[in-house]
Amino acid sequence: MSAAKKEKPEFPQPRTKLIDGVPHIFINYVSSCSGCHETNEGYEIYQNGKPIYAYDEKNRIFLGSGCHECGYTGKRRHRFWMPENPEY
Repeated sequence: MSAAKKEKPEFPQPRTKLIDGVPHIFINYVSSCSGCHETNEGYEIYQNGKPIYAYDEKNRIFLGSGCHECGYTGKRRHRFWMPENPEY
């Protein structure tokens, strides 16, 4: 007999927990490092028609040049718990 293969969901289910009786959801995302990535009023800086920083296809962000703040990767991962319902 062949074992039935479990299909993984396309996106992982959000993690939730109660903090002081209020339901919270875990938020996790990646952004460009503020210490080594510079922009001009929020827009990428281009030189000779090309952006000066490399683009990360997986995370869809421009990478910084690397510094001690991001561990010399050019990107930072943000993780925090946020109230699930904005009324709280």
